[in-house]
Amino acid sequence: MPRNTEKIHDLNKDLFVKIKIPNVPRPSFIWNYFGHLYKQPNEPLDIERIYCKICFDKIKEEYSDSSFFSKRRRIGIYGVTSGTGNMKNHLLAVHQLTEVNETRRTNNHILSMFSRDRDSTKSSQLKEQLGHQLTLMCCKDLLPFSIVDNEGFQDFLIANKVVSKKTEIPSRSILSPVNLNKIYNVCVEKTKEKMKLSTKYPTITCDAWCDKYKHRSYICITVHFIDSKLQLHRYSLKTQPFDEAHTGEAIKDLISGVLTEFGINVHNVIVVSDKGANMRKAWRLLNVIHIFCVAHGIHNLLMKDCFPNMHYVSELFDKVQLIINKLRYRQHELENEHFQLDTKKYNDLFSSINKAGEILDADLASTNLDADDSEVLNEKCQNSNPEELWLSNDLKMRSNTSENTYKFNCSALINNHNDSNRFHTLKKRVLTRWNTILIMLRSYADNISSIEVILGRLKHFDLILSVNENQIVRDLIEFLSLFESTTTILSASKSYPTISLCLLLRIEIESLLRIDGMESSVIEELKCLLSENLDNRFPVSHLNICAFLLDPSQLKIDISKYLAQCQTNKESILCEMVKKFRINHVTQESANSNVSTLSPSCTLVTTATSDSSSSTTTSDSSSPTTTSSASVKRILSVESLNPPVQNLKKLKENLIQKHKPTLSSGIDHTLNEIQNYLQLDIHCDDVLQFWQSSGDAYPHLKSLAQIILAIPATSTPSEQVFSTTGLILNAKRTMLLPENVGKIQMIHDNYNLLKNT
Repeated sequence: MPRNTEKIHDLNKDLFVKIKIPNVPRPSFIWNYFGHLYKQPNEPLDIERIYCKICFDKIKEEYSDSSFFSKRRRIGIYGVTSGTGNMKNHLLAVHQLTEVNETRRTNNHILSMFSRDRDSTKSSQLKEQLGHQLTLMCCKDLLPFSIVDNEGFQDFLIANKVVSKKTEIPSRSILSPVNLNKIYNVCVEKTKEKMKLSTKYPTITCDAWCDKYKHRSYICITVHFIDSKLQLHRYSLKTQPFDEAHTGEAIKDLISGVLTEFGINVHNVIVVSDKGANMRKAWRLLNVIHIFCVAHGIHNLLMKDCFPNMHYVSELFDKVQLIINKLRYRQHELENEHFQLDTKKYNDLFSSINKAGEILDADLASTNLDADDSEVLNEKCQNSNPEELWLSNDLKMRSNTSENTYKFNCSALINNHNDSNRFHTLKKRVLTRWNTILIMLRSYADNISSIEVILGRLKHFDLILSVNENQIVRDLIEFLSLFESTTTILSASKSYPTISLCLLLRIEIESLLRIDGMESSVIEELKCLLSENLDNRFPVSHLNICAFLLDPSQLKIDISKYLAQCQTNKESILCEMVKKFRINHVTQESANSNVSTLSPSCTLVTTATSDSSSSTTTSDSSSPTTTSSASVKRILSVESLNPPVQNLKKLKENLIQKHKPTLSSGIDHTLNEIQNYLQLDIHCDDVLQFWQSSGDAYPHLKSLAQIILAIPATSTPSEQVFSTTGLILNAKRTMLLPENVGKIQMIHDNYNLLKNT
């Protein structure tokens, strides 16, 4: 008899899952993970159900003080009569476990499915192939897997002879989780293979996000590197739920696990993220290079340092926002009124409103619009500059009067579709995104004339902005557009290297912050605040200068101001970075190995030359230029000779190699290479193309460019991941498992890896 599991509370003390493999030929691999629940070795508690041992052990470890029944839903439990297919799907979906032979066969199948010959393939294989292709399609295009159940889609496949009958179409349960897990595993393996092309110092971006339906937190990691062919790579490594506390230790542990999974040295990565305290602590614990996202810096510069200190501007923003809220609320009221009308009788009215698609259209169609208001609006449209108005010049009035109906007068306000740069709707700001303020101001400025008429008719005269206020709005739009352009340029990390543009755009921003006496008092105050806080929010680091110098077309730009701030020069910056990333160290190891193969006479000649040249250089006991590495010292020590002091000639050669400054010649070579590079005066449209074609002349700098130019200037890649995740988790897919969200996201972003290119 099965025991009542509701009465079992000693989860961490007495309960365990006992696995007993069935005595049948070739039992399924799932019996290595499923068994019955036991209290004592010979006392089964439930012989009618099968429990997943992985789930059970995990719950037992994480919730040791909880009752078994309270956590029972978290464990995979199946009846003894259930098919092994259900348990296999559980292992695939929850634990990503599958049979080794099946995984290998699936990998080969997915990688070659784009080139299969239909005529030579069995029907079962065709159905499996179609299932994989449909799963890939759903992941790439962010479609629900339930599309295979739609009658129209099924008829489409039959009409185009993809299948002959509906039973040949894979079911929704096959697409997810079965095919989804298989394709995800292949995607992970392909990503690991691509990571072998990376330098020793790849860059990652990291950010956290919360969905708006389940309010579940997610964390994502993307990786960026440039391969030996100077091709820029960007991949999503992981998007997964992050339910625990967002502490620096938790972030550090999660990032370490993900990087280790993909074969990345945890301590050699460069991280781009925001400046949150938990993020900074995580990177400090990992002891990695952390670069602050420039886009976050610009946001804090405007939203924390400038706008709050300019009370007049902040009040102006609030007033514009209030105007838009009033109009949006009025639109909502009118839509409810119009919905209750006879849609046949007023079909022309709805057509006009829907065609324009504007808040103002619906508002002007209200019952309160009389002939005087129409004349005022028409006159305003005629007297205003037509290039600044989105309204058409013709104002057609329709009126329908009846004792039992309202009187309607609607203006057919049609968008000017020839002007693609104009906004056609009023936009609200979002306090977490500074550029939404600019979007809000633009949408308001494009509709000023119409907004004033409507506010006057609604008796909201206090909301109508003065001429001076409207001019300030236009000035702010013009001035803030530069920061929007900067953010846009530095966020395009998928198209071109962006870190090399940071200093150039910083120079441009500083030039526009100079006060020339022609600007208004508001813009002058804004410039002063920006200038005071620019160094804090948009700092110039050694890495920024190095990236700037690695673009040969920028070499002749004067950056002496920033070099003086960093107390360095161009040669020192590049030498420092070459040494920091051990590029020179790798070169010298190969040089040392070449020296060891020389004959004794050659070694002595080389030593003499080295000694004469080293007299002109400065030695430093702590510098690698005068000492060998620890491994070299150990190999060349007297104690390492076996037997000791029997071969005096060999001892002498080893001691000479140990104590001579072999690395100094390498540093001189690197410095000569840097000096020759800095003399270039060329125009370069594509910096990666330059290093691909001319990098052999500057081998150290080429290796440095592979590391530095792969760094994105912002954490936008992580933001883009969450934009995609927001599309996956729409209102109709709120029950999607969090683990599956991450799998769909990775397949979507790394889709090209699954093509048979």
